[in-house]
Amino acid sequence: MINIRFYGELKKYNNNIPFASLKKEKKIMISDIMNIFKIPLKECHLILLNGDSVYPAIELNDNDFVSFFPKFKNIDISPIQILNLSGLIDTHSHLDEFENISETLKIAKEFGVDKIVGVGSDYNSNLKLIDLIKKDFPLKIFIALGIHPNNLNKDIEKGIEIIKENIDKIIGIGECGLDYKYKGFNKDLQKDVFSRQIEIAREYKKPIIVHSRGAWEDCFDMLSSFDVEKANFHWFSGDIDILKRIIDRGFFISATPALKFSKPHKDAIKFAPLERILVETDSPVKYFERPSEPKDVIITIKHLSILKDEPVDKVIEITNKNAKEFFGF
Repeated sequence: MINIRFYGELKKYNNNIPFASLKKEKKIMISDIMNIFKIPLKECHLILLNGDSVYPAIELNDNDFVSFFPKFKNIDISPIQILNLSGLIDTHSHLDEFENISETLKIAKEFGVDKIVGVGSDYNSNLKLIDLIKKDFPLKIFIALGIHPNNLNKDIEKGIEIIKENIDKIIGIGECGLDYKYKGFNKDLQKDVFSRQIEIAREYKKPIIVHSRGAWEDCFDMLSSFDVEKANFHWFSGDIDILKRIIDRGFFISATPALKFSKPHKDAIKFAPLERILVETDSPVKYFERPSEPKDVIITIKHLSILKDEPVDKVIEITNKNAKEFFGF
């Protein structure tokens, strides 16, 4: 399957829309795209980033028009390119929460995703992930097991034990950490459970995936006190001062599709060097009023490319290298 990518914001029109309404937009007919590239529509996977929706060519007709608005600065790319969209890595997805995981992963593969890190959040989600890696899928699934700071109501001991019992099957510890914005949070309990997971990460030399909302400095201080080697501050939206310490310590932060609308997240990702950034979806969390999927890592990459003023290919190359360094794929 050949992938064709559009760059820029896109709108889809059918042939009933008058040309006059499109005259200020760059426009092209789907059939013309196929003629340019000498490829039949049925043999293509046309990936359209329409605002922040992603959909394939099967939803398009030969007589549809697509208009595009390139928003890149100083990037030597054309608005339409054929790319080998493969090898994408979603470094953070809650795969246990998808009802039809086979279909979700099939679609992700079609959109170029090659590897996904499924992250646990409590005893039950960890169990589901362990079962998941026993099955065959069209892409590679890795798992990290952990106890989320907002899931400390039950089964904590069982959650800790299942991490230890399956330590050889996992590539990381998480999602774990602290959350000081969670209603009714118990700081002492959060710190206790987080510290126990940090100890496991250190003992078994596993990277740790950190949830740090509103608790960025405390998370950093705890990791440093345990002399943790590898940590990723997932969906980081904290202050630049603590971010400087995170980067100087050699830790990573990760970007999500929230780059589209979250100023704190955008500010942090803009400050951090590309070499310290992982890309993820945190799926199935909702962005743009719809649940996300691993395929939406392409949206994260798109906004990271725009923010860093770098070609998409370079962003993919560097963030993939980062993921391999962090997880040891």
